[in-house]
Amino acid sequence: MASSTPTSHEITVPRRLQGGAVQRCALLYAIRGRLLPVLTEAISRLRLAQCEVDTPRDMRDALYDRDITLVVVHFGRDVLSGIATCQTIRKHPDGEKLPVLAVLDASVIDEYPLDSGADDVLILPCDAAEAALRLQLLLWRRDDAGAPAVVKIGDLTIDCEAMHVR
Repeated sequence: MASSTPTSHEITVPRRLQGGAVQRCALLYAIRGRLLPVLTEAISRLRLAQCEVDTPRDMRDALYDRDITLVVVHFGRDVLSGIATCQTIRKHPDGEKLPVLAVLDASVIDEYPLDSGADDVLILPCDAAEAALRLQLLLWRRDDAGAPAVVKIGDLTIDCEAMHVR
């Protein structure tokens, strides 16, 4: 009989907010060891839920089943596997919009290609403050959801989508 206690490898279901909306979630792929608490602290600073997966299938399922806001991929020392993971993310219908942070061991910096599919890189070892800042910058660069389509200031009206000013 299966245990009802979740393991560290299961997907964490995002918490629900008032009104039944799903909380935005950070997807962590293959994050283990000392890196997990560092990223957990960084993600909690951003007030995001956290979803941890270890297999490509679980990652694909999470991308379709959760409100994923950003993805953190641990390349570790296997750069080719990390690139394949980023390519899988980019194939998702929203994959081009999702900010992806690659986490690399310092020993493989020279092997890391700039066209890996990640938007930024975090080199190990790192601390929660640096991780939180990099994640916040990724969200800031990609997050236009909070920007209103039409801005009114007195008699001035700016329609950002239509690119009209009246």
